[in-house]
Amino acid sequence: MKKETVSDRQTLSSWCKRLDDAHRLGMGSSLMTLVVIKCLSLFSLVFAFYSFAHIAQSWIVLKQPASHELIIGIMVSLLINWVLNGVYNVQLMRSKINTLERFEGLLHHRFATQQHALARQHSSFYWQDVWQNQLVDLVNWAFEYRTVQTVAIIAPLLALAVIFLSTL
Repeated sequence: MKKETVSDRQTLSSWCKRLDDAHRLGMGSSLMTLVVIKCLSLFSLVFAFYSFAHIAQSWIVLKQPASHELIIGIMVSLLINWVLNGVYNVQLMRSKINTLERFEGLLHHRFATQQHALARQHSSFYWQDVWQNQLVDLVNWAFEYRTVQTVAIIAPLLALAVIFLSTL
């Protein structure tokens, strides 16, 4: 079997980046803001688990009460996580709404300038489906999936860096 070689293979991520660059949608900066907030939230949760593990060790293994610093640490880190998740949700909704409005504006402009040509290419049902479903799905993918995908790459690398630096 011969393996297919395509020199200009296009992935959905590269297409979305080119679309963002061409129309100045601002998805890249919004995405990076969401990734930073999500990573900070994740690391505050990791610190809460770290504090909880030390509290459990004090109670179970050492049979001593936990230190006040650990209890305050777990409360503060959980509060930070809660606040960051709220900020993330607000920023996510703003980014999605702004990008969706820009997409709809571009599509509306395209309809206004090329309505007869577009109507000959596809049925009105197709354009209605694009407007009502596919734009929303694309924006959801661009901000929700890509954020989690990027965090899944960055967070383990940062955790390994922290672990490596702490052992030195």
